[in-house]
Amino acid sequence: MDHHDMQRLGDYLRHERQAKGWSTRRLAAAVGVDMAQIVRLEQGRVQSPHATSLAAIAEHLELPLADVF
Repeated sequence: MDHHDMQRLGDYLRHERQAKGWSTRRLAAAVGVDMAQIVRLEQGRVQSPHATSLAAIAEHLELPLADVF
């Protein structure tokens, strides 16, 4: 994943999380990761996010899995 892809994914996840009214803390707790991991992901600072984390984020935010991957 290049920097542009990382930033696009982060922007998309932040937008969807905020549209749902969720905080980073709430999403992190639902997914079972540290809040800092969600923040880094949304900032486009995670080059290779774990597939299980992305799948859990998609599930909790009710996003199509294909859009997240």
